[in-house]
Amino acid sequence: MFAFRSDQDYKDSAQVIAEADQGGLGLPDRDYYFKDEPEVRRVAQGVRGARREMFELLGDKPAVAAAEAATVMRIETALPRAR
Repeated sequence: MFAFRSDQDYKDSAQVIAEADQGGLGLPDRDYYFKDEPEVRRVAQGVRGARREMFELLGDKPAVAAAEAATVMRIETALPRAR
């Protein structure tokens, strides 16, 4: 949802400062969180799998990584519903 990084200060290029930017949702479109179609389910499953793999690459055990990926998906699904 958010991106954090370092970047040059726009007012003083000799300085490097922290930067926080808005991120986005993981699925390509808001409708992907609501549609129940085979293609949409396939894409959502792929995103969940990629997230699980990222958590595993960060050192989490497979079961923990799967739970964390599911938590991210629950949060992301709640956001478009809150509209």
